[in-house]
Amino acid sequence: MLELVLYLPIMLFVMALMINFGNIAAWKVRAQGNTRYAAWRTLDDRTGQNDPHPPNWPRNATLATSGGNALDDPNAIWNGHPALLTPAVRGPLLTAGQGGGRIVVPGRFHMDARVHAGDAHVERNLPLLRGILRNNGRYAFTLHQELLDDRWEYRHLNWPANSFDRNDVPGDWGNSRRRAKRWWRIDPQFFGEIQGELQQFAQADARLKGNPTKFALDPLDRDNEFYWIRLRARLGTLIIPPSTTPEDFRVTVPDFHPRAPVRCDMDRDRVKVTIVDPLVRQIERLPGTMGRAFAGLYSGEIARLKALKQALEAQMPPPAAEIQAIQAEIDRLQGLLDQVNAFLGSLPRQNR
Repeated sequence: MLELVLYLPIMLFVMALMINFGNIAAWKVRAQGNTRYAAWRTLDDRTGQNDPHPPNWPRNATLATSGGNALDDPNAIWNGHPALLTPAVRGPLLTAGQGGGRIVVPGRFHMDARVHAGDAHVERNLPLLRGILRNNGRYAFTLHQELLDDRWEYRHLNWPANSFDRNDVPGDWGNSRRRAKRWWRIDPQFFGEIQGELQQFAQADARLKGNPTKFALDPLDRDNEFYWIRLRARLGTLIIPPSTTPEDFRVTVPDFHPRAPVRCDMDRDRVKVTIVDPLVRQIERLPGTMGRAFAGLYSGEIARLKALKQALEAQMPPPAAEIQAIQAEIDRLQGLLDQVNAFLGSLPRQNR
C-alpha cells in the first residue's frame, strides 16, 4: 500500500500526459483533414464554400479556401536551357490564321488556375493538467494545404467509365480508354480567325456521330467473338460455365482502329508525309489485317477443338454427345475460316 501511494501520483501524471498527447494528435489530424476538405470543396464547378463546416469542427475554429501559389512558368524553365530551345524540341510557335497572332489557350488549360488552397485554424484546451502550464494548457494549429485539380480524368470530364462496353468485352473502362467518344469543345470566341475551320470540324464530328452504318464498325473495337473464343480456349472447354465472370480472366482482344502517328507539326507537307499518308496506308491494309487476324483465331480454335475431341474419343466410354457438339463447332468454324480465306484471296494487293 505504501509503494502504491508513493507511485500513484507519478502514474497519474504519466497517464495525464498520454491523454493530452492523444488529444493533441487527434486534433492535428482532424485539422489536416478539414484543411484538405476546405480546398477540395471549392474546386471548379463546386460550390462547397457555402456548405456548413463539418459537425466535428468547433464554432470558433476557422475553415476557409484561397488561391494557391502560382506554379512555376514552364516557359521560364524551358528558356533557361538552350538545348530545349531548338526547333526539334520546342517546335514552331502556334499562331492563329493569317493574322499571325499568338494563340493563347485560355481557361481550363492554365495549370496555375487549377491550384487551390485550404486554410484551417483551431484552438483547444488540454483536457488535463491545464493549471500547471503558463498558458493554461491552450494550444492551436494553423494549417495550409495546396492541391492541383486533376481535371483531365474521365470522371471529371463526364466521359463514360463503364465496366463493360456495348459488346460485353471487359477491359475498356476508366482512363484506359484509348479513344474519346466525343470531342473536347473549344470556345470559338478565343480563335476568331479560325471559326470557319471550327465549324467544318463540328460538321465532320456530327457526320461521324450520325453515321447510320457506324455499328458495322464494331469488329474494329475489341470484337466479342475474339473475347469469347479466347476465353473458352483459356478455360480449355467448349462451353463456358455459367459461374464464370469476365473479371475472372483477362483476355487480350485486338483493337483494329487505325491510329495516326503522334506528331505535332504546322508544316502541311510534313504532316501529309508523316501522318496522313501512313494513316491512309493503315486504312487501305485494314481488310487484310483483320482478315488474317480472324483466320488465325478460327484456325487456332479448330486445332484446339480437334485435340480436345481426340482426347475425349480416347476415354472409355467416349462421351458421344460432347464429341458431337465439338465436331459441330469445328464444322462451323471451318465454314467461317473458308469464308475469310476466300475474302483474303479476293483482296487487291494494296488492301492485303
